[in-house]
Amino acid sequence: MPAVVPTSDDFNALVTRVASLESRVTKLEQAQPPSIVPSVAAKLHGVTTLVWNDEFDTLSVASCRANGGKGGAKWYDGVPNGPTNPAWMGGGIAANAYKAQGSILTITLQKGQDGFNLTSDDGSGSGFFLDVNQFVEFRASLMGWDSFWSFPKDYITGIGVNPPDNSTYVAEYDFLEHDHGAQIDLTTLHKNTNNGSGVQDLTAVLSLPSGNNEWHTWGFWRTASNLLVYKDDVLTGTFQTWSSGGARGSTPGTLMTWSPGNLPLAIIIGAGRGGVLGGNSEPCPDVVTMQVDYVRVWK
Repeated sequence: MPAVVPTSDDFNALVTRVASLESRVTKLEQAQPPSIVPSVAAKLHGVTTLVWNDEFDTLSVASCRANGGKGGAKWYDGVPNGPTNPAWMGGGIAANAYKAQGSILTITLQKGQDGFNLTSDDGSGSGFFLDVNQFVEFRASLMGWDSFWSFPKDYITGIGVNPPDNSTYVAEYDFLEHDHGAQIDLTTLHKNTNNGSGVQDLTAVLSLPSGNNEWHTWGFWRTASNLLVYKDDVLTGTFQTWSSGGARGSTPGTLMTWSPGNLPLAIIIGAGRGGVLGGNSEPCPDVVTMQVDYVRVWK
């Protein structure tokens, strides 16, 4: 029986068929995105339930109060200090500063712009707050003085605190700050951010080498007594949390004790050009870009 020799038409038909199959596979993959599962580091702590997340397929920078922090409005523009002071830090951001496309949040700082912040609550207390015994994952590419940090719920909602009064500054968790010039990542726990009320600000700091524009996944396991820090599923540091004084109570002349180890914490994504509150501590390019793949919280 003579051999059958394929013709050019046969070959072209095969190429067309393969291209059609590849297209169908791509559409199926897009229609069925991979399931979200805890990281290796998160699994070490037995977490299995996703309690809050943003994959940044879309971005709605709006008031969390509008829908209780659910749906699209997961982030508030700025860092609030109560409903009457909603734009205490980093508010009033131009709409084109934030873009969410292809499941990536991109925050762009032009020359002359100090810093932007997104907070998981608008000062009303109806948004999201990180609790104890929860694991938070943050995957991002950092370039300037970019950060992933937090303030206690009572501070964000303005209960008994007043930023112009030095005695009312409280503890904060700086889960992650990236230093563009030194090319390091910092994790800092403050006891009393502004040294108010005679309470000294003690800090515990972890410094790790980290280049600019590198993608990494950071994980933070929070209990009432400890904060464990992971980078790309590797344990890099363990902090002991503390109680912090310095915030006035609801009764004038009294002081409250803040226990950031126990208090719910608002999550804050910050993009900056360098230094505290966007200060020029080190040089940056004219245009600085921060990219975030996702934020996930497990319990």
